[in-house]
Amino acid sequence: MKHYVKLANRIKSSGLTDRLQRAVLNASLLIISILVCFGSSYPVQASSVLELKNDPTAPWQIWANRIEFDKTTGTYTAEGNVILQQNNRKISADRILYNTNSLKAFASGNVVVRVGKDVLRGDRVEMDLSDKTGVIHDGNAFFSARHFYIIGDKIKKTGEKTYTAKWASITTCEGQSPDWRITGRNIKLALEGYATAWHTTLWFKRVPVLYSPYFIVPIKQERQSGLLRPEVSFSDSRKGFGYTQPLFWAISPSMDATVYWDYLEKRGNKYGLEYRYVLNPLTKGTMMFDYLKDRRIDDGTAENSENYGFTDDDSTRTNRDRYWFRMKHNQGNLPLGFTARIDLDVVSDQDYLREFKEGLTGFNASDRYFSSSFGRDLDDFDENIRRNIINLTRSWSKFRLNAGATWFDNVIRRRLFETDPTDQRLPWLTFSGSKQQLYHTPI
Repeated sequence: MKHYVKLANRIKSSGLTDRLQRAVLNASLLIISILVCFGSSYPVQASSVLELKNDPTAPWQIWANRIEFDKTTGTYTAEGNVILQQNNRKISADRILYNTNSLKAFASGNVVVRVGKDVLRGDRVEMDLSDKTGVIHDGNAFFSARHFYIIGDKIKKTGEKTYTAKWASITTCEGQSPDWRITGRNIKLALEGYATAWHTTLWFKRVPVLYSPYFIVPIKQERQSGLLRPEVSFSDSRKGFGYTQPLFWAISPSMDATVYWDYLEKRGNKYGLEYRYVLNPLTKGTMMFDYLKDRRIDDGTAENSENYGFTDDDSTRTNRDRYWFRMKHNQGNLPLGFTARIDLDVVSDQDYLREFKEGLTGFNASDRYFSSSFGRDLDDFDENIRRNIINLTRSWSKFRLNAGATWFDNVIRRRLFETDPTDQRLPWLTFSGSKQQLYHTPI
């Protein structure tokens, strides 16, 4: 069409009469139409787009720097910045052969296949567009449902949402050298289902650390029970190598739990539990508990205080049983229109929150969760007197009744002394009203 417009402009500027101009234009259009309709190999240049209507549900479209069509085989050959697309399915490559009869496509060179939010990349890809199957060679597949990759020499797409690989690796990390990955054989993957593998090995960088004969992980977007993404940490002096593996349990539509196993090379095994529930739009709560049987103590000696305590702390930490319980609860629909809030925070010793500040079950993660979910944060990690509160509230349009009790838990005094002289607040009851006119007086 672009060349035809140029030809028409030249004819109009040639000085011929209007009748001769129309005759030449009609003849030119006839010749071009014959070439398009009857040429067996007609090249299309410069980012052309063709609509391929062989798919009955929606048309396929193809873009490329150069496209040729062979009528005898029904095959499009496209080269240079090629894009073959139908709705949310898109294949881009340096070169694509697309057969309109068999609905099969062969792509090579920097191949990227996008199906919704999932992305497949490889050196070459063979796809059957009718049954949505194919093979990815020397590539990887990214699945957004659980943000993880499967990498292998040959990954087969066996259905619209299923994949297999004889030998491949799975990871949630990006880049050529992921922080962790799991390699295995006979990998099977079903979106909105599970990923399974046999004879698996867990690697940290290039070091194998754990073997398992079988591996299974959910990859559903909906809440499903199963293993979650692990966390790896390194500490030279205090904890050594660390590995945290969470297990999610979808108890019911209104409650769930996460169990944590935290391996600390120098300190032992730390276990954690999170329990979350939503009883109605106004009633919800979360309880978290962690426990560690610590191999190390801070008995005041120089080496132990420096490596397993904190030198700026005047109090020692000789306990091996270490724990942290925290909870927040919102209660609605109480009799007489009352609502209630409960905040609990009990820790075993003054060093626990400083030592376990980071990580999946650490202070920072817990504080962020409570702040975003309940609008109430925790006391600072270095605060040794921690608040525990229960509060009852009844609100009217212009008045508010508030009652509650607070317990200030002095962590050091409770653990090291028989008596605790910490000042406590008596239960309180307040009734307040907004500024308003007193009847019909000017007051």
